[in-house]
Amino acid sequence: MLKYKYAALIPARGGSKGIINKNLRLINNVSLLGHSIVVCHAAKVFEQIIVSTDSSEIAREAQHFGVDVPRLRPETLATDASSTESVISDVLQNEIRDDIHAVMLLQPTSPFRLPNHVISALRKSE
Repeated sequence: MLKYKYAALIPARGGSKGIINKNLRLINNVSLLGHSIVVCHAAKVFEQIIVSTDSSEIAREAQHFGVDVPRLRPETLATDASSTESVISDVLQNEIRDDIHAVMLLQPTSPFRLPNHVISALRKSE
């Protein structure tokens, strides 16, 4: 049992120069975004799951996997030059619930991560 309340943050920008719609690409018939959300749900350790995106298509995909996207990320945080740190800061200021103690970043481009990897990492952080 973990002693703190955690949120998961999945940053999924719509634009990608290398691979078009990268976060919606399928592996084993599930999008990269979907893999991250499924792991979050399966780990059963997150009080809140947040998908930060500038794309309404990605927001719909998040909703398909049971995660609401209450707002799209500002355009200034959705460029090639935008840092992950600035996205985290935006989410911390605007979307994290008051009862959350820590946030775990889960990149959609790591689709082979398993729930036990997430739980183990959180335990090590305590």
